[in-house]
Formats: sequence, C-alpha cells, structure tokens
Amino acid sequence: MSYSLYHEIYNNVFLSNPDYLRAEFSPGYRIILENAEVIRAVGEKHLDYGCGAGFVVGLLGSKLFGKDSYGVDVSSVALDIAKERGISSQKLFLLRNQAIPFPDDYFDLITCCDVVEHLDLDDISHLSSELNRVLSPNGVLLLNVSTRPAGSLDLNGENLHRTVKDAGFYSSLFNLERYTVNNVEKEITAIRRGKWM
Repeated sequence: MSYSLYHEIYNNVFLSNPDYLRAEFSPGYRIILENAEVIRAVGEKHLDYGCGAGFVVGLLGSKLFGKDSYGVDVSSVALDIAKERGISSQKLFLLRNQAIPFPDDYFDLITCCDVVEHLDLDDISHLSSELNRVLSPNGVLLLNVSTRPAGSLDLNGENLHRTVKDAGFYSSLFNLERYTVNNVEKEITAIRRGKWM
C-alpha cells in the first residue's frame, strides 16, 4: 500500500478514536515499563517506529530513562498531537515512504510496538530490512506484534490489523532468538539483540 493511503487511514484513526490519545491504552508504553531493565542497559540513541502520539518517545526521553529518543510515524495528525504533548518537533519525523530518515547503524535501541500488524505483508518485509539497517550492530530491537484481528475497521471498511500472522511468522522474519506469547492480549513480545540480516 502507498504511504499516502496509510497516512490517510491513520490520520482518521487519531482524529476519531480518543483511546489512541491515552498512554494507558498504548501497548508500547506498557511494553516499555515491562522491559525497563533491558532498556536501561542499552545505549542512548532510541527510535520508536510508529510513535503515534509520542508516549514512548516521551517516556524514554524523560529522566526516568535518559535516552536520546526519536519517533517516526505515518500520521501527521499523530505527530501534531505528540508536539502538543511537549515532544520536540526536532525529535519527530513523518514517514513519507518506506525509508527511515536516519543513517545506517544509528540507533542503539529501536522500539516497534503495535505497528507491524497494521501493514500489508510486502511492507512488513521492507520494514524488517529498514529496521535492521538503522539498528547498530550491537543494538536492541524491542518488538511487540498483535496476532489477532483488530476490534475496529479503517475508513475503507478493512480491519486495522491488515496482516494477522502467528508468532512463528514474525520469529522467522526477524530471526528472533526468543519471544513471549501473551495469550490474553493475543500478542508476541520479543527482544532481538543485534542485526538479523
């Protein structure tokens, strides 16, 4: 799918769904708190891919974690909300295509929570390559992916979770050494150390 269509879909999501504006409903925020020790142990350069309203960028950039935290998202509405919440515009970047606007090997930590399942299958493969490209050789990827259909539809009447796959699919794609499966939330969470391609 073109990024202009993702842009339209997720601008609509952030304008029409108030739950996306609350940290307590942010899977990324929850996953960060659950994995705080691992996150504190890695370097300071951080990217939150699919940062939405900026909850993870704000949390990891705070004194609690002290990271040099950046966020990228396909929704300009979400980024505007993040800026209204106090996230510096110099830390937020709009995705206009599949390329992450940072050089190779730049980040010590990449978080990608509740994003991958929102993409078409072809775009997921490209995302895996891009995340691998910008992760430093000794960096850490913290990945959280839902393995169930979403409870809502996009403005075109399609499920917001465009790709629903099992844990094995994501394990293979990201060459995961281990992951946990949350059968209540129907999601997997993985910590991947180093590059996988």
